[in-house]
Amino acid sequence: LGALLDGLGASGVDHAHDGDDLVVRGAGGPPAGGGRVAAGRDPRVAMAFCVLGLGAREGAILEDMRPIAAPFPTFASLLRGLGATFEETARWAS
Repeated sequence: LGALLDGLGASGVDHAHDGDDLVVRGAGGPPAGGGRVAAGRDPRVAMAFCVLGLGAREGAILEDMRPIAAPFPTFASLLRGLGATFEETARWAS
C-alpha cells in the first residue's frame, strides 16, 4: 500500500488513506503524472502506474518494469498497442 500511496502522490493524484481505505478524488481531467514511482517487486503496482501513465499529462516514470515480465510477459506490447512508449533511463539516486 505504501508504494501505491507514494506513486499516487508523485503522480499528482488527490488521494487520502485511512486504515484499509483508499479514497481517490477525481479532478475532472487527467492527473499530472511525471512522478517517479518505485513499485518495488510488486507487478500490480508497476502495471497500475503504467496504465496511469497512458492518461497522465506527463506519463509515468517507473523505477523498474522487470517485476511485470514474469506474471505478464506481453504487458508492454499490449500497452504499446494502446499508444504507450517505453524508454529506459538511468536509475535515479535514492
